[in-house]
Amino acid sequence: MNAPDRLDSVRDRDAGQAHARRRVAMERDSKVANAALFTLQREDHTVGHLLRMELLRDAGVRFAGYRHPHPLDQHIELRVHVASSALHPAGAVEAACGRLAKEFRQLRVDSSEMVRDIERKRKAEEDREL
Repeated sequence: MNAPDRLDSVRDRDAGQAHARRRVAMERDSKVANAALFTLQREDHTVGHLLRMELLRDAGVRFAGYRHPHPLDQHIELRVHVASSALHPAGAVEAACGRLAKEFRQLRVDSSEMVRDIERKRKAEEDREL
C-alpha cells in the first residue's frame, strides 16, 4: 500500500535541523482584502474543524473554512477572512487558539475532578461492603 506511515502525521523528522519546515505558514490573499490562507503541517480534520468552529464564534470573522487537500497529505489549509482591517487574520487565529487552549485546560480540570469523584464513590462503596 502506498499510504504513509501513520506516525508521520505526528513525527517531526526534521526536528532540530536548520532547514526544518515551519509548522504553520501564512499567505495573504491577493484577491480578497483582510483574508489569509494558513497551511498547518502535520494536522488533519480534527484541528481544522476545531479552529474553524472557534473562528466562526468570533464576530469579527466573516469566513473561516479549511480543507484537507488529499488523504495522503499531512497538512490542512485554513482560510480566514476578517471583517475589518483592524483585525488581522493571524490575530483572529491566534485568539481562537488561545480560547481553545483555555477550554481544553478547563476540560482537563473537570475530567480530573470527575475521575476523583468516581474513585471516592467506589472506595466508599467498597468500605460499606466490608
